[in-house]
Amino acid sequence: ISLLSCVGKFTTIGFWFGDSCVWFIAAIIPMYLFSPLMFCIMNQKLINIKVGGVILAFFVIQFLHKRGVFCNTAVMQHIMQAVTVAPSFVLGFYMAPFIAKKKILTAKQVVMIVIVVVALWVALYILLGVKQYWLFMLLFAALLCKLLDHCHRFIPAVLAFLGTMSLESYLFNTSLPTWFRGSGNVYYLLIVIFGISAAWIVN
Repeated sequence: ISLLSCVGKFTTIGFWFGDSCVWFIAAIIPMYLFSPLMFCIMNQKLINIKVGGVILAFFVIQFLHKRGVFCNTAVMQHIMQAVTVAPSFVLGFYMAPFIAKKKILTAKQVVMIVIVVVALWVALYILLGVKQYWLFMLLFAALLCKLLDHCHRFIPAVLAFLGTMSLESYLFNTSLPTWFRGSGNVYYLLIVIFGISAAWIVN
């Protein structure tokens, strides 16, 4: 490949120009760049206006995409791919202070989160015909955390260990199958073992 394409893949900047690279990393970098602005917005007390603004912006983007305003190019496909997974980052960003301070969400805050998740799911389904069930997994994750409180300490410890290297694990476990092709349960088990081992070393 050309030097320019190599730089684009290595820095993941090429993703925004239609190149194929690690899309997860490419998508999360702009989200981190916008996080100071998100922090300022979320610190405002007008929660209804904030949530309404986010939902409205999302609907407008999806509507324009459905109407073909952006054209069906690889660049726009990549942008829309990043947009559809942005809710998980935003909700995680919103929840982080509560987790850090060990505060409990009020009933109103829980209801607002559920409304946002449902609204985003409906927007994606109506405008793009895509059923993003993973959005509901965000709600299920809270229940799962409660259940883990009652499990043996070994299970949360293992999950915490895996969590410290989640980025490296993601990269290795999605890359190894492209480097070493195969099939079957033994093959996938080896991919997981080597993927986690390599992730731990790199981390």
